[in-house]
Amino acid sequence: MEGKRSGKKIDCSDRKKKSIIQSHSSSPAMTIKYFKNEDGNFVCPDCGAIKKRQNSMHYHMKKHQEELNHICKACNKAFLQKQTLDLHIRSKHPETLKEEQNTNKKFQCPMENCSFTL
Repeated sequence: MEGKRSGKKIDCSDRKKKSIIQSHSSSPAMTIKYFKNEDGNFVCPDCGAIKKRQNSMHYHMKKHQEELNHICKACNKAFLQKQTLDLHIRSKHPETLKEEQNTNKKFQCPMENCSFTL
């Protein structure tokens, strides 16, 4: 097979079946490396997780490299993003939302013997 621009012959028989993908994170010092398998899926080299989309694999790999700072108070499961924790709480622990709403009143009437709150 010949390359379009150079006219040089390219030997495709020795191409690797796995290709290494490098993705650069928001941190300039961190390069994330993972593999693409024969089916075209992305494979995590740390745990073997398989993702169809590259952005899903990029997010997955960040879990291995960064601290998971958002922790569920009900079950101690940790998350990389606060929005993922919020979704987890709404789906797995909805009762904690009701308790939290009752304890986090934003306004209480300053008048004596008034129980009005928002």
